[in-house]
Amino acid sequence: MGPAQLAAVSYLARYSGHTHLLYAYQLRRWFGWCESNGLDPLLRIQRAHVELYIRHLGASGLMPSSVNTSIHAVRGCFRFALTMTWRQGALDGPRLSESCQRAERPTPIAS
Repeated sequence: MGPAQLAAVSYLARYSGHTHLLYAYQLRRWFGWCESNGLDPLLRIQRAHVELYIRHLGASGLMPSSVNTSIHAVRGCFRFALTMTWRQGALDGPRLSESCQRAERPTPIAS
């Protein structure tokens, strides 16, 4: 199990029921997008990668509020990974944090 998978499994262990299922789905979607784009889902991710993923979600037909919800588990997993003690010097804490936390998210449409 690689660092990204370990972070995801550890992050998801904190949740149960519907929240666990939803976050697991959101992380699987992120991991799949990263794999199809030749990226590790956790290591060396830059803000541009996260913003491209957000754009991909929007292009798939999701409303801005759904895109924001879909990125929630990804952001949480990044934050969680920063607190893990197994980092082994491989994770660049500030870069990881900024990559996901400062990415431009769509503004929900007022109804």
